[in-house]
Amino acid sequence: MVRTDRGQLLLIGAVLIGLTILGTVVMLNGMQYADATGTQTEYRVLDDAERTEEMVERDIGRLTGQILAKNPDPGNAFTYVESNVTTYHNYTRNMTLDDSSGTVNVTYNDSVTRGQRGYRIQQTTSQPFAPGTPHLVVDDVEYVRSFVLRIDSFSAPGRTNSFDVVARNATTGETWKLEAYEYPPTPAARVTVTTADGSVIHCDTDSTPELDLVQGTNESGECSFPGVREDIGTPSSFQFEGDDDVEGTYRALVEGNPRVAADDYPVRPGVTVRYRSAELSYNRTILVEDPEAPR
Repeated sequence: MVRTDRGQLLLIGAVLIGLTILGTVVMLNGMQYADATGTQTEYRVLDDAERTEEMVERDIGRLTGQILAKNPDPGNAFTYVESNVTTYHNYTRNMTLDDSSGTVNVTYNDSVTRGQRGYRIQQTTSQPFAPGTPHLVVDDVEYVRSFVLRIDSFSAPGRTNSFDVVARNATTGETWKLEAYEYPPTPAARVTVTTADGSVIHCDTDSTPELDLVQGTNESGECSFPGVREDIGTPSSFQFEGDDDVEGTYRALVEGNPRVAADDYPVRPGVTVRYRSAELSYNRTILVEDPEAPR
């Protein structure tokens, strides 16, 4: 199968997911509006517009998540997001609301999307995370969509051969720290998270864990800890600390100032929502975040 075919499958799959979500919401909206016929006040009209915006943000957020989870190259990532928003728009623009003949239009805003300093930062080959010195990955962070790190090997067991991820919130002065090391006597990894209030959380997992720093879990779900954004909010920076004792790969989708090689990426797509009814015209451009991640 050629790359074009793979891209088409990615696009089709994401669209199907989005339309499923849309169909459910349209059905629920129809029930709501039918009950409210003839009684809608100005406040209610505005409330409906805001609910519509929330629906769009959730649907586009999930669409974007499905696309970016496949880790397409940067050019395709922007194209896939724009194409899926366009398809979503085509299905919503003629949606008629039972009580007011309202319509919803959704359009992708490329200039807003690219103006957010969104980047994909990744280490795709297994190598030391922090060779020799503290390794600043990104600073001046404004938003973190995801940060997944996989440990492939430890040089030796014991805490003296650990690897740390340190996230700092410069506004509040709070720090979140994750430490991982091989835990004897069996080949396993111990993950220790120190939260902003000084609490220390331990969990043991397999020797090659894949750790989601935002969701606060590992791939198998057997290890749970406070995610970085849940604990300190959006961190201002991420830094790797330790020597060359731990090797692996990582992938982060952030808005900020990358201090390592990075690709432009649609981390937080900008979309313009237009709601029209007899009582209200509502326009707003929003930045779509991951609806599944803690805020």
